[in-house]
Amino acid sequence: MRYLLGRLELVARQRAKGEHPEVAPVDNLTVEHILPKGKLPPPWRKALAGDLDAHQECRNLLGNQCLLRAKTNRRLAQKPFDVKVKAFAESELLLTRSVSKEPAWSREKINERQARLASLAVQAWQLPPVRNAT
Repeated sequence: MRYLLGRLELVARQRAKGEHPEVAPVDNLTVEHILPKGKLPPPWRKALAGDLDAHQECRNLLGNQCLLRAKTNRRLAQKPFDVKVKAFAESELLLTRSVSKEPAWSREKINERQARLASLAVQAWQLPPVRNAT
C-alpha cells in the first residue's frame, strides 16, 4: 500500500503546476488509516452516527488511507478527524495535504477520494493500446 500511495503522490505532483516529482515521497512514511481501522473511539462513533456501517465497509479502502511520517502516524493513532486534519495540513505530501481540506470524514468523502486516486492510478500505470490482429 505504501508503494501504491507513493506512486500516486508522484503522479499528483506531475499534474500540479510548479511541483517537482522528485521532492517526495520520503523513506520514513507509513500508511495512515484516516478512519481508524481498529475499534472506533467515541468521537468517531459520534461523527459516523448516521452510518456506523461505514467503518466496517470503508476502513480499508484506498480512499481512507494516506501517507504520514511514522512519528506523526503513531501520535495520531485513533485521534478524531479534527485533530488528524491539522497534521495532514502540515504534510509535504500533496495527497495527504488534500485530506485537510475536508470539513469532515465520511463514507462519501472516502468514496470521492477513492475516485480521485483511481484517476491517478490510470495515469500512473498506463497500458499501451491493444492492436487488432487482422
